[in-house]
Amino acid sequence: MSKNEIIWSQCLDCKRDTRHEVLASKTIAGPIYDYRFSDEYRILQCLGCEQISFLKTFHDLEAVYPNDFDDGYSHVEEHTNYYPNASSVISKHASFLPDKLYTIYSETKVALTQKLYIFTAIGIRAIIECICNNKNISGKNLERKITNLGSLGDISRRDVVA
Repeated sequence: MSKNEIIWSQCLDCKRDTRHEVLASKTIAGPIYDYRFSDEYRILQCLGCEQISFLKTFHDLEAVYPNDFDDGYSHVEEHTNYYPNASSVISKHASFLPDKLYTIYSETKVALTQKLYIFTAIGIRAIIECICNNKNISGKNLERKITNLGSLGDISRRDVVA
């Protein structure tokens, strides 16, 4: 690690990829005579909101395939985990949302950060349904409810059009 190394990484607080300063890092390689892999651990600080997080990246050095680039091989397996867990970052938004909506929102956010995209999609639909129910928006289906939500000015016209 070079001093003051800056990387792009997901910030659970900012809810997007932002620039982070690497405060510390350590790479541990698996045994040379065994399956080749490495674990890279980093302590990061978001340069936007200053949230501290821990990043663990697993590199599978055995899962390679030929390519036309410099070294002739690409590493295809890389798994990344972010800490703190998304649920601990989300909890500071609890006071702004009704209890039921907060529960759906927090579980959907965790599903998104864990790359569970089908559960995320189900959660987003449930969030929209919950918002419509809280605002007493009528409609025979979700499309109609979203249109009615737009006519009240709660969402933009552009967001209503699918």
